[in-house]
Amino acid sequence: MRCESAKPLLELHLDGSLPEVLARQLEVHLLRCAECAHVMRAAEQALSQLKAAVPRAESSASYRERTQARLLEKFVSEHPIALAPSPGQWKLPLQ
Repeated sequence: MRCESAKPLLELHLDGSLPEVLARQLEVHLLRCAECAHVMRAAEQALSQLKAAVPRAESSASYRERTQARLLEKFVSEHPIALAPSPGQWKLPLQ
């Protein structure tokens, strides 16, 4: 892996959302490339400090209900076919 391909993946790797194959390739690159490893360590430290400085907030149940209703309304307005589910369609919870 080259730096041009590695740098856009650093944030995804930090979040843990990078597919395993790419994560392994990136980790090998970080072992070989001091510049990318430095950028990764700096991002890890910044994230750690941010998490320590800002407490995690939980939203209220009423906020989640209002947001869920607004998202559903927006989805239905953009996808009108979703109003009439087919008989074999599964119903997924939005929570």
